Amino acid sequence: MPKIENQPQTKNPLQCHNCWEYWFFSIVNFPVRTKEKIWFIRLPRIQCKKCNSNSYLIDPDELREKWAKYLKNNPQETQIPINYILESSIDPEIADFSPYSSLWFKFDKFDYFFIPWLARQWNIGYLTPVFFDIEVLNNFNHSSDYKVTLTSFSRVHIYKNNEAILTHWFWVNRNWRLFCWLWDIYDELRWPENDKILKILLAYNIESDHDIVSDYYFNEIEACWTESDNEWKIFELKNNFEILFSKKFWFDLSRVNTLDDLKIPYKHPIWNDRWQIFDAYLKLNSAIVESINTNDLFSYLEQNLNDTTILFGKNWIRKQWLKLFEIFISNILHIESATNVISALFVLNDLRQLQWHLSQSSFDEKYLKCKERLWTIDESTDIQVFQSLIRAILGFYNQIFDSIKD
Repeated sequence: MPKIENQPQTKNPLQCHNCWEYWFFSIVNFPVRTKEKIWFIRLPRIQCKKCNSNSYLIDPDELREKWAKYLKNNPQETQIPINYILESSIDPEIADFSPYSSLWFKFDKFDYFFIPWLARQWNIGYLTPVFFDIEVLNNFNHSSDYKVTLTSFSRVHIYKNNEAILTHWFWVNRNWRLFCWLWDIYDELRWPENDKILKILLAYNIESDHDIVSDYYFNEIEACWTESDNEWKIFELKNNFEILFSKKFWFDLSRVNTLDDLKIPYKHPIWNDRWQIFDAYLKLNSAIVESINTNDLFSYLEQNLNDTTILFGKNWIRKQWLKLFEIFISNILHIESATNVISALFVLNDLRQLQWHLSQSSFDEKYLKCKERLWTIDESTDIQVFQSLIRAILGFYNQIFDSIKD
């Protein structure tokens, strides 16, 4: 594996030595000039978009020297073999990736040889990333035969008849491209019964994106296991909290424990599509806010508060859902600044109500107020706002879980 020239040892070969952000990996056509012409050689380069540092994985000066030496010994050649530069017995341009490459998917062999920790001396091509347009998930999502589940923002499961079509899942990188390993595709989709899935994936197969930074990279390659960071984790925390809640207060706080409990199936937002995202708000609000057991919650508060007038609003109308839950958090759990603590759920409820006003002139103003409450900037995309909300709700459940387990 080529080493990064003039770089100090870092925690991970894909981490920037200046700011510790993860590099973006790319393949560029590097110019090498002679008296006769300019030659272009495909070379791997790493770039940090945070601090704007970049480097070639092969030293350019060393490359020019080797190129001159090679031309001297091989004057009739029109292209320098990359394995000559690498001093390797394997040429990435013509390396045989059989049998994994027999299903006609597009991929870049350079990814396998140059992205740190993928290449090995056996099973050549085994861990080669194969990339797909993220739109393929919508294709599966809109089919009654399949189900798409995201257990994190970058870990994707596609099920057919409750069985994953790939055992090791798919992954979403930082450029919103889907990828999986060439070996997985070959191992599981070469059989005739999977021909339909194979054709769908081939239709959305794209040229290499080169970026594999995702949960998979952290989990499998770095052996640094990451927790879920999306709706999946919310319902894990929500369920754990409500189990303790029921034991401590002798009633169930919610009628919904998982996303599967919803009458209308929940579909994770796949990308920056406003209708998808606001439909997710609708169903999350139904599962988290509207499922609150207001009758038992009201009865408990009525029996345990000295001042029960706070349970009513104007005209002595009984408060519902979040207002009651906020009173419980403040007066029973004794969490300070309950309004701030529960604010993420109020934002969710407001975003859910905005779904019916997407085409109205007042939408932008109301949407901006929701963004401000989530500490996101006005220019944030819909999917960025969604992710900010999910993080805020995760923070909410972590905080109230800690308060109830003590």
